Amino acid sequence: MSSVVAVSGVLAVNGILDILTYIALVAEVIAFIDSLTHPPAAYVAASKQTKVFWTVLLGVCALLTLVTKVVLGIFGLIGVVAVIVYFVDVRPALRSMRGGRSDRHQGPYGPW
Repeated sequence: MSSVVAVSGVLAVNGILDILTYIALVAEVIAFIDSLTHPPAAYVAASKQTKVFWTVLLGVCALLTLVTKVVLGIFGLIGVVAVIVYFVDVRPALRSMRGGRSDRHQGPYGPW
């Protein structure tokens, strides 16, 4: 009886790790595609690394996650950190360089 519980526990942990790996892979692919949509000048204007740096980094991380299918390995952790840095720091800076929709959070009486 205890071996059945142990096996089901291992399967549950493996299932959770698989889900985390797929989430990381999807986030890396989305970040990679987003990094391709911004012009190279926006990276320079935002005082970030170059477009080539971010697209190569995010692309390699997504490829390594796809090939290894491990999110807790060193390459998986580097990929997760790169995606977090891109979404939290780089992407907002690039979007602020774009212009255009600057009144996005404006209500009828000012910002909200």
